[in-house]
Amino acid sequence: MGLWARVVAIGSAWGVLCAVGNQWSVTSTFVQMAVPWLWVAAVVGFRSARGVRGAAVAGAATLTSANVVYFAVGAIASLVSDQQALANPRFLLVWTAVGLIMGPTAAVLGRLSASASAAPFALLALAAASMAEPLALWGHIDHVDAHITYSVVALVGLSIPVAVSATPMRKRWGLTASAVLVTYPVALLLEVVLIGLGQISAPVRLI
Repeated sequence: MGLWARVVAIGSAWGVLCAVGNQWSVTSTFVQMAVPWLWVAAVVGFRSARGVRGAAVAGAATLTSANVVYFAVGAIASLVSDQQALANPRFLLVWTAVGLIMGPTAAVLGRLSASASAAPFALLALAAASMAEPLALWGHIDHVDAHITYSVVALVGLSIPVAVSATPMRKRWGLTASAVLVTYPVALLLEVVLIGLGQISAPVRLI
């Protein structure tokens, strides 16, 4: 299987997994978050052997294929359950556009995390983004299950610099502390973006 076939296969598999996970209350919050999709693109970028540009294209292809498959499965499900929202073309267009931005960005950060010089910045960005979305969503969705999911996702994000970095442990904890410091402003910006996309309702609750 060629490189791009593998990338599309990974994205398609993720799309199916999310579409199925969206039907289960235990996993629906997780698969609807942006961070897990970011992680998938970052891993694809990390594994890319074609440099930063190749990683960016691979990230875009991964999330685009994931979005298309996710909404295709949703369209099939809507025929069975009559849940038309699952097949809303607007959601496909909006999230494909988001994926074309987030996919390359996450993949490039994943690729840079394998570079000794750029790894600190890349890992800090991935960790901060991973913690920012749970913080942005916390006050808008008042469910225990969702809060548990947000906590787990944030903890995974917090661990990224420690688990992935090959630098001495003191520097890893320094990266983690830096990520924590920038998480709040990133979360505030993300909350405004999510409100603009119609994913959460105003008012902004982090202010």
